[in-house]
Amino acid sequence: MFRRASIDLARTMGVRGYRKHLIPTLRIMAVRQKEAGEKILPKRCSYLEWDFSRELDALCRRLGIERTEKMRDSFVSQGYADEEEQKLKDLGLPLAPIHSNATMAQEGLVKLREVLKSQLRECYPYLPGQALDFLQQYLVSPDMLVDIASQMGLQPFIFRTGTGQDVSPELLYDAVLALFFAVREPDELCRRFFLVQLCGKDVFDLWNPKDVTHMLNTLLQQQKLPPYEARLIGETGRNTLESLFYVGVYAGGKQLGKGAGSTQAQALDVAVRDALRRAFGVTRDARSPFERMAMQRLGKKITHGLTTASNKGPSYAS
Repeated sequence: MFRRASIDLARTMGVRGYRKHLIPTLRIMAVRQKEAGEKILPKRCSYLEWDFSRELDALCRRLGIERTEKMRDSFVSQGYADEEEQKLKDLGLPLAPIHSNATMAQEGLVKLREVLKSQLRECYPYLPGQALDFLQQYLVSPDMLVDIASQMGLQPFIFRTGTGQDVSPELLYDAVLALFFAVREPDELCRRFFLVQLCGKDVFDLWNPKDVTHMLNTLLQQQKLPPYEARLIGETGRNTLESLFYVGVYAGGKQLGKGAGSTQAQALDVAVRDALRRAFGVTRDARSPFERMAMQRLGKKITHGLTTASNKGPSYAS
């Protein structure tokens, strides 16, 4: 009997760091989990320590915005509002007005387009209107707005139907637009969370214009210059598999741009695009508008600090 107990104990104890009990335990846990079904985590608002008012204050502090009266309604979905009204009707209670964020989301989209239009023109003063419209459409696309809402952490605040912590993209889309409509300073919120999505991205890679030749000639015509002239300024490996051509575009005796490619046509296309980059002020080596905005903000903080220190005057230790 003692020998049998020793054998059972040896089966469960670890031998030189090997835990024999781990694999049987995990198997039993897997079987029980399969029998119980998928575990659905409850909503964050269902916890006892959840306080929506304090959590909303913390969200506003984190986002750097001021809380307003309409901010609570910006998180109420249409399905949740209909469900609450139906509950009051079933209980025979007077119907209280429950405002959803459907109308606020529509007005927020219009407001966001207006703010983005002015800020994009401020950041890229030389870009044509069609490029700015494309960037605006890119920033207000549903996928981008859902991503921004996730970065803000709006999932726990949305009043919705159903169970679980997963929030549908449609609810996040409406919530972020309604929140943008509810804030008092939309310009700062747009600059910090929406416009900054272009940071690190090439405008020409996003825009990708097609007829660059006509665009460059039109730009030269507006400046009263003749159409551009392409010149071969260098080549290597002609008639080989690794051929490379350097082409430059000129107008009015000045080089507008240059580019390289495996064929002369490809090099010409790169050169024309380089000329457009220089004309629109979006070259790769130029300082980005976001860097200029950061430098301006830093300069304002330094100026404000120096002004505050000068107003206080010198302090002498006793």
